[in-house]
Amino acid sequence: MTDTESHTWSRIQELMGRFQRANRSVLGVPMWNFSIPYKLKQLIDLTAQRNYLFTYDGKEYGPSLNIPKALAVYTRGSTYREGTSIPPSFYHQAPYIDFLASHDRSA
Repeated sequence: MTDTESHTWSRIQELMGRFQRANRSVLGVPMWNFSIPYKLKQLIDLTAQRNYLFTYDGKEYGPSLNIPKALAVYTRGSTYREGTSIPPSFYHQAPYIDFLASHDRSA
C-alpha cells in the first residue's frame, strides 16, 4: 500500500476497533430519501469489513462482534402499509440495518 492507503486503512481499523471494544451499540436511524443517511452508510461501508465485523464463508454471513446489547431506533415521517402511496420496494431503512445488526453481533 502507498503511504496514503496505509494511513486510510489505519484510520478504518481505528473505527472498527471502537465497535470491537463496545459493550453496547445504539443507533438512531432517521429515514433519508427512503433509506439511511449517507454519513451512516459511509461509516458502515468503511467499518463493515469481513473478518473484522462479520464473517462470510462463501455461503453464509456470521457475527464477529460480541456486543451483548444493541438498540436501533428508526424515525420516519410515514409508514409502509399495503395500499399507501409508498411502494414496499422503497422499504430500505430498517431491513438494511436489521441485516447488519443480525450479522454484526452475537445474540
